[in-house]
Amino acid sequence: MRVPRPAWRAPRLVRSRGHPSRWGSSALAPIDDAEPPTGSAPWPAGAAKHRRIALGVGETRRLASQLPDSAWTDNQVSSLRRGLDTVSRAHEADDISAARRFLERLAGLPKAFRRPALPPLLDVDPYLSAWTNVESALGNAPAPGRERRLAVAAELDGEIRAMDLAPEMKEAGRRAVRALLARRWLLTPESFKFVYEPFEALIPVDSL
Repeated sequence: MRVPRPAWRAPRLVRSRGHPSRWGSSALAPIDDAEPPTGSAPWPAGAAKHRRIALGVGETRRLASQLPDSAWTDNQVSSLRRGLDTVSRAHEADDISAARRFLERLAGLPKAFRRPALPPLLDVDPYLSAWTNVESALGNAPAPGRERRLAVAAELDGEIRAMDLAPEMKEAGRRAVRALLARRWLLTPESFKFVYEPFEALIPVDSL
């Protein structure tokens, strides 16, 4: 008799063979079978992939912390660090690509949206508190990733300034770009939701 599969289980870590160009032969990658916990809402499109990656990184670090220093050789430690750095770089590339696609979609929106009769309110809560959290998350991110993401944000700011947008929409777009770049470090997902909300109806974040 076939034993029913449990509703959810933590992803197992294996040597990456299916993603040689992205993960590298020495990286640890989670098997592609993670599912949301029973009773919870389904993950949005694209979120499951990032959830699996995050689970894999967290499990790798947890297992590493439980082993004594003597259990690791220098080569093993270096290999583990390279694997985690590769995962971080993959996250960074995904976030930067999403920010660039957002601007491409923003430039193609109809004029009625680019210059709305009722522009978004950017200086009242809960939006203002959410934006403060985004600024803090991006500013306190690890140095290498922070510098690269801020450089991309500055580049995209120039593109936004050149767009035919109402002043409030330009500022909202600038902040949405930073929310996309900082979302992995936000402690509260609601902060990203509020900052990106002015664009969610026509440029759903799951489509980026």
